[in-house]
Amino acid sequence: MTSSGDPTKPFVGHTGSIMAVAYSPDGGRIATGSGDHTVRIWDALTGKKVMEPWTGHTDEVNTISFSPDGKRLVSGGDDYTLRVWNVKTGECILGPLEGHTHWVMTVVFSPDGKLIASGANDKILRLWNSETGEKIKDITAHTEAVRTLTFSPDGKRLASGSNDNKIRVFDVETGNVILGPLGGHTEWVRSVVFSPDGLRFASGSDDHTVRIWDAVTGKTVVGPLEGHSNWVGCVQFSPDGKKILSGAHDRTLRVWNAQTGKLLLGPLKGHNDSIRALAFSRDGSRILSGAVDGTLRIWDSKSGDALVPTMSDEEKRQYEEKPETVKSESSPPARSPTPPPPTAEPSAPFKWHTAAVMAVEYFPDGKRVASGSNDRTIRIWNAQTGGKAMEPLLGHTDEVNAISISPDGKRIASGADDHTVRVWDTQTGELVLGPLQGHTDWIMGLKYSPDGKLIASGGGENEIRIWKADTGELVRLITGHTNAVRTLSFSPDGRRLASGANDNSIRIWDVSTGRLVLGPFEGHTSWVRSVVYSPDGRRIASGSDDHNIRVWDAESGRTILGPLEGHDDWVGCVVYSPDGRRIASCAHDKTIRVWDATSGALVLGPLEGHQNALRALAYSPDGSKILSGSLDNTLRIWDAKTGQVLVPANSRDTKSPPRAPRQSAPRPHRQGSDDSFLDLPATIVVAAAIGPERDGNTSGSQFPSRGRQDSSDGMSTSSSFDSILDVCITPLMLMPWITPPIFQLPATSGGPPPRRRKKKKSKPPVEADKLSTKSSPPAEPAKQEETEGKPKKQESKQDGKAFAQLWSRIRAGRRSGSAGNNLEMQQTNPQPAPAPVLADVAAARGRDRVFAAQDDDEMEEPTAHIQRRFTYDDDAGSDENTRSPTRSEHSTHGWVDTICFCLCLPCCR
Repeated sequence: MTSSGDPTKPFVGHTGSIMAVAYSPDGGRIATGSGDHTVRIWDALTGKKVMEPWTGHTDEVNTISFSPDGKRLVSGGDDYTLRVWNVKTGECILGPLEGHTHWVMTVVFSPDGKLIASGANDKILRLWNSETGEKIKDITAHTEAVRTLTFSPDGKRLASGSNDNKIRVFDVETGNVILGPLGGHTEWVRSVVFSPDGLRFASGSDDHTVRIWDAVTGKTVVGPLEGHSNWVGCVQFSPDGKKILSGAHDRTLRVWNAQTGKLLLGPLKGHNDSIRALAFSRDGSRILSGAVDGTLRIWDSKSGDALVPTMSDEEKRQYEEKPETVKSESSPPARSPTPPPPTAEPSAPFKWHTAAVMAVEYFPDGKRVASGSNDRTIRIWNAQTGGKAMEPLLGHTDEVNAISISPDGKRIASGADDHTVRVWDTQTGELVLGPLQGHTDWIMGLKYSPDGKLIASGGGENEIRIWKADTGELVRLITGHTNAVRTLSFSPDGRRLASGANDNSIRIWDVSTGRLVLGPFEGHTSWVRSVVYSPDGRRIASGSDDHNIRVWDAESGRTILGPLEGHDDWVGCVVYSPDGRRIASCAHDKTIRVWDATSGALVLGPLEGHQNALRALAYSPDGSKILSGSLDNTLRIWDAKTGQVLVPANSRDTKSPPRAPRQSAPRPHRQGSDDSFLDLPATIVVAAAIGPERDGNTSGSQFPSRGRQDSSDGMSTSSSFDSILDVCITPLMLMPWITPPIFQLPATSGGPPPRRRKKKKSKPPVEADKLSTKSSPPAEPAKQEETEGKPKKQESKQDGKAFAQLWSRIRAGRRSGSAGNNLEMQQTNPQPAPAPVLADVAAARGRDRVFAAQDDDEMEEPTAHIQRRFTYDDDAGSDENTRSPTRSEHSTHGWVDTICFCLCLPCCR
């Protein structure tokens, strides 16, 4: 999922999914928004970049829109913010505009350029003044996420589409609904667009159809237009209003007659993954498309030929041979004659998948591993080298979400978005059973029973099916969940089956009867993505979109451990080690963590290396290794004790890309060899994880929120002094032989804190080693403390008093006020170590100061970090429960072991 490569080639630069595209009003430029957090501008004829990427968003950019005069562009992203950019200079001239409490899915300028409308996953439609950024109006008519917005040509009406399957039309001046809710679509409405004359509007939906509506009566006048075999992500009218363009998850484009609904052109094939964005050129002669595979293409709107970049005959043949997704399970299954083209050299380990890796598993003998992917294939690999052990298993006609290997290792079952289960021979790769049909929606949960005689599958239609593994006969249908079933796990004796679902619950079923024997378990507050029995069958672990892991008693359903907090986004998978002593988890925050299964203490991690969200984990049979699969299309094998990446062997230093700071590029990391005294610069922080309060008081905020519908995710307004005071460290004051030690930290491996994507609540603080103004030996590993919001241990406050007093004396020349005695600490995985060596010094704007220590022996491979945040009584309005961790850039100098504070502020500016 990348377009990085030769910069001389067209549309090369993005390293994530293309989520939004737009032609400039004059037709000379193309703008794109991407999952790599950037906006880019390209030449519309050649596809060459015309300026450097615009950085500022701290998460995926979902939507963009040019102003009518083409001088400005607005963008919205998963960081819950909008930003307005100067198209000529690339400067962010307005924003971040904050207020939404979830992902911003759609933004659009009004025809006169005076308003910006935005819609988000928080179900709110918001109108902004495009000049000042002032919020004008909130509209709360939809009952689910607002996915798409479009102004009528006269700017008086605003149409919206939502996850509630409805379309509504609003009066822009009053905010009242004047048309709708319009029913017709049976699934999410992903795209709505007015015709150029304003008399009609078109829509595309997850029900695979396109509809054209009368903008006055709300009646469907054309359609439903059928042809796409998966959800329709985007629709556009041609400039003359005679054609409608649609793009879908089936990786194709289609052009329809807007009057009759007749298919005029297509399906056009040229992308390897879902098409997320489309646009007609100003004169209607060209079509622009962007896809999840990170690619863009320009097509001739009459012939359908790919113009930029062009396609060879061989490329066209490959795309033609790829099957499209079937519309229902009743359609005949198609088998692709050739595997998708690889994205890397054949010798590269784990590099053959061309889309997200959704499932991974070790074979019982530990010599091979298997993976299932959104590229519709199952692959089997050599566990030692990461090389492919056989050709891909082909047959599914949509994304493969789940796999399970039989206990004897001879067969592998797979479940997919094509609603089917298939069983394969792991030696020959032949399909030996299936497709097993019965599910009417995607399949996410799939497991072999411990004796290998049964296969259980869970689907989006809320049902669980149990099949005979040798014949494919349906044995039992289990109902009870009220939303999609995402995960399944058999008890070790095979008598019970645990399930987790989008109804936020876990249930335990009797396999022989299908009856509910326990549950629903209550505790998780969002979707349950993973459940797993412990090896002894006495416990069940679960991971959820609420960012937490829980361990339950398998007999009573009572939570006996957790919630284990640490991940900054939804937990995609949890697995027990074979001996039952550890629980490994992975999440959308791109990290892996390993926990003690008895105490809940974090024993390893966060392990970083994948460049996108993780979806799958598996322990090797001997428990020495951990296998991971990610949305970055790759797999990795980690040492379960040290956290070192074993395969690919050359990826040990790979780190997730840092979040870009507001309106500026991140400062470069210092190299470990840069120990020259004259070369040592002053160091300041780049803080990208502090958000404003959600009560509308954003005057003191400079950074986008990290909260996910969390009203307390932010910090209070900075005082005027704090708006100019940053901690500054100068080269002279860092010299340990000149300056006496003022404050020392226990040594650990240094590393940046994990990125925060969509956080629901702050990570719980943990008790740290005692701070001292004198040199002291390393502290013992800290124990986990109570979660935020509960009283902190008294000793933590006492520990901080000495430093707080010292800090007040330092600041006395700059500001009056007494030093506070509140000390809030966060520490991740502390390790006993020799004498401390300071590696990272940083300060966040406002009142959060961050210090990270690193041991010399670990400089080349940091695996842990320490964060400390100091709160003082003389910081007006501070609130320890409204803090978010900061993210700092790092400077590595092995000889530095002291910290001194400089009041010379200009050098830090």
